Amino acid sequence: MRKGGNDGRNIWLKGKELRELEGVYETKELKEIINIQAVKSVDGDIINESDRIEIGNWLRPVIKNNENTVIVEQSKNSEDYEWKLVSKDYIKSISD
Repeated sequence: MRKGGNDGRNIWLKGKELRELEGVYETKELKEIINIQAVKSVDGDIINESDRIEIGNWLRPVIKNNENTVIVEQSKNSEDYEWKLVSKDYIKSISD
């Protein structure tokens, strides 16, 4: 299924049920908790390790270039976090 290295999404990583995670995490903390290699914006920019991400209740890293990758968009309310996960529909559109 992953022949091209750019397909699918994850619901379980590093022994963690992703549906159980929610809240705000720094990029480096999220990488430590689950097995992801990258956090990128919808434009493909790599997110700083200290930036905070609101993961909501539908965290689904996608597989891009053979890496488990979280895709985020800039937050409009940047008091508590700089980034938030993209919508479920967006993730489905790039990973099906």
